[in-house]
Amino acid sequence: MQWKTITMAGFMAVLPLLQSHGEWHDPQAPVRIRVSPGQGPSRPSGGYIVTIPSGGLFPKGPATAVFTEGGKALKHGVLWHDPERAMALIYEAGSSGGVYVYAKPGEIQRWKPDSGLHPGTVVFSRNGSGNLSAAQQLASSLPGRGVHFTQNDLGLRLGGNPSGLGGPFVNYLLGYMVSTDPGRTLLSPMAWNGSVSFLFDGKVVNPTKQMEGQGGSGEWFEIDREPHRVEWFHAHNSGQPSVQIMWRRPKATPTELGAETPTNKPPWAVGMMPGNVFIRSGQARAAEVESQDPATPVAAFELIPVEYFWFENYEPMIRYEMRVMTKNPPDTRYTWSFAPNVQITNRASASWLFVTGRRYTVGLKATSGDKTATCQYSFDAFCGGEQGSRITDPETRKLYRAALSDMFDAYPLTQDVLAEWTPGMWDLFWRLVEPGPDRALSHIFTRRWDSVRRTLSVENRRRLQSLFIPMAAPLDPQKTVEWIARFDKEDTDNEWRQALNLRKAEVLMYYLNNLDEAEKLSAKVAAVFLSPHRMQAMVRLGDIALLRGNLDEAIKRYGDVQKRVKHAEQTTERSARVQQAPGGLARSKADVKAQSAPRTTASLQPFRGSVKDWRIGAIRDTAVTETTRNLIRQGYFQEAKDNLDKWEVEFPLSKIGGDYIIVEADYYMKTLDYVRANAMLTAYCRSIDMGNYLAEAMNLKLECMDKLKTNAAEVRIFLEDIKKRFPYHPIAETADSRLQQLGDKP
Repeated sequence: MQWKTITMAGFMAVLPLLQSHGEWHDPQAPVRIRVSPGQGPSRPSGGYIVTIPSGGLFPKGPATAVFTEGGKALKHGVLWHDPERAMALIYEAGSSGGVYVYAKPGEIQRWKPDSGLHPGTVVFSRNGSGNLSAAQQLASSLPGRGVHFTQNDLGLRLGGNPSGLGGPFVNYLLGYMVSTDPGRTLLSPMAWNGSVSFLFDGKVVNPTKQMEGQGGSGEWFEIDREPHRVEWFHAHNSGQPSVQIMWRRPKATPTELGAETPTNKPPWAVGMMPGNVFIRSGQARAAEVESQDPATPVAAFELIPVEYFWFENYEPMIRYEMRVMTKNPPDTRYTWSFAPNVQITNRASASWLFVTGRRYTVGLKATSGDKTATCQYSFDAFCGGEQGSRITDPETRKLYRAALSDMFDAYPLTQDVLAEWTPGMWDLFWRLVEPGPDRALSHIFTRRWDSVRRTLSVENRRRLQSLFIPMAAPLDPQKTVEWIARFDKEDTDNEWRQALNLRKAEVLMYYLNNLDEAEKLSAKVAAVFLSPHRMQAMVRLGDIALLRGNLDEAIKRYGDVQKRVKHAEQTTERSARVQQAPGGLARSKADVKAQSAPRTTASLQPFRGSVKDWRIGAIRDTAVTETTRNLIRQGYFQEAKDNLDKWEVEFPLSKIGGDYIIVEADYYMKTLDYVRANAMLTAYCRSIDMGNYLAEAMNLKLECMDKLKTNAAEVRIFLEDIKKRFPYHPIAETADSRLQQLGDKP
């Protein structure tokens, strides 16, 4: 009975998979790939081309078969197969729906010209020096290991290395053309910085001078409206590669025979061949891989170069996404491998950063019960130029940080990952990291700090600490205080230890409500006359007074700081203290150029003439407000925080009489620190009886209370206070509505 129960349980586990399989059209094939068609071919004989990841997925050979979902066998042929990377296959356009590609041990079915399938223009290339003989070898057998496969939308034109990498290469191009203007046609092959051999319907074209003018050397052919095979063998060893086949059709017009030439050169005798002359194959995607045995896992995944960043002086950094594309038993566990002992486990997807042009290997292991399947792809990292990313996009930066986090998770904790980072990786990291919750930053401190801190430069160590402290404070303030004490012990620089004391004071006052200890630490820093943190410490003493509800003391503290800043006498260097977007860290090449030029910030340009100091301050205060709001709105949070720090020192009284509180609260709320935002707004709303920004501040505080899940009784008291203070303001209607939702008092 026990054996029967276990057997039935196992059967029930795989029953949904058995039901989802449908008919298995080739009983000898252990695996099949479900292919989804996309854009159709320009004519039926163009068929569909699909690229299927390999890396160990296929059995020896493999012999392939293609069936429609209804079971109709389709003509097909393999164009290219690199067992370490992928297989490219063309199949006939016999169905508008999906198809299945089956693979089994046996002889590979290579595409042949007499198959009736006319692939759109494809290129097979191999990197490295070579000659036409090396290029011809690419066509002598099925292109495979070490050969790059690409589809060329330009037809008989090629500029650059097809693999996307630099350096010398050889290549073989195959395609079909269909002329819409039949008759006697001149075909003229041209190659710059290389050599080319062109074939038309298998016949080598021997260029001889046929006409005066550029491109006048070629060979005449009688071309009808049927598909004609075009091929070339091309070798490129130096310089900028460029090769193309030009033509002169029977009804050629002067406007299509090339651009105007300088007076010292003859006109063109031939013109470019338009793209619609060439057959275009339909596009299809390998959507899912499954095993004939539902209880046996299979390993296969998509390796997608999504986007890249390329900054001056550094190599392009590509973000790849890896996604499992298999239909496996529900209990299947996945392990990604990127190097020995570098693994991500129990994830069906992962992301990683690769440097352009370098060769990498990524593996996947799928395990279900006692059964295991593996695959491994080797590839040269490359991403098309049209996929460049914008560092100014917050969502893009978030995705790159997620990739960094995946990379941290993969490396053993005993390995110092940061010590292996190149200057380019550090440069990218500082462009990506920003205030607020960050998984990669948290990982560095909570799991790797002991191993990485000794090899970090002083600058990098302190920059990381300055980001980690405000991120950790709202999550675990007491633990953050302990971290700060540790940082203080690990450093010997007095100025940095003063900065750490201020950060500790902020944790105590905003998160732990220990105002007495915070006051002692702030006063200690403020007493150091030459400390660069003295003014901010004095401002913090004003903040503590405001948190205590002592408005007069706060005004006195803020006023004392503001009097020390003589705005009208600031030098140009002083005037650049508040940054405009983008801020101190250049996020793009344009930013680098802009920041390398001497400049001052427009909002703080020194004023000349008899304008009163208070007017100067008001103008600057308004300008800084708008600048900081824009930075927050655009997602430049680090730059916004830098502005806030400088703003509160130069215009501390704006914390009470201006909209500093609104902008600062907006910053902390946008970076998900509702604890600090709520503490500041509470002190402001309690201390200010009436003001231009009070209603907005109360509205923001209400939002903070919701995010912090404040108890209903406290929320009720605050809502009633809103109604009392703003009986005719729209915010009173909000308070009324919220009170009705809360219902009667408990």
